[in-house]
Amino acid sequence: MLDLILTTIITSLFCCGLHFVTRDGWVLAPLDYFLVERLGGRITYSFSEQIMDEERKIYWKREWLGEVYKPLLGCIVCMGSIWGILGGLLFGLDLYLIPILCVLVAALNGIIYFNLLKHFE
Repeated sequence: MLDLILTTIITSLFCCGLHFVTRDGWVLAPLDYFLVERLGGRITYSFSEQIMDEERKIYWKREWLGEVYKPLLGCIVCMGSIWGILGGLLFGLDLYLIPILCVLVAALNGIIYFNLLKHFE
């Protein structure tokens, strides 16, 4: 039980720190710009049918890849899923505790971010 609590706190602080330092003007902002450009960019549609078909293929590819960016760096609550799994495996938690860890990390991320860190952005 203590392992679960410590892993939750450590993983949540890691997520909040990683999310915070990738915002505009901070140390890892270029990494965030690169990932947003590569994974989360938006495409505008034109009126030509041939160009629209090509853009539609690219758009769906980027939409899917944007869903990869979101739990890595983009959404503080969503980060609890990926980083919770990695934290649980890294700290050697039992496999049945990892889903509980993900929920706890997401909840703690939301509490920390929306009550403390949001004031610094």
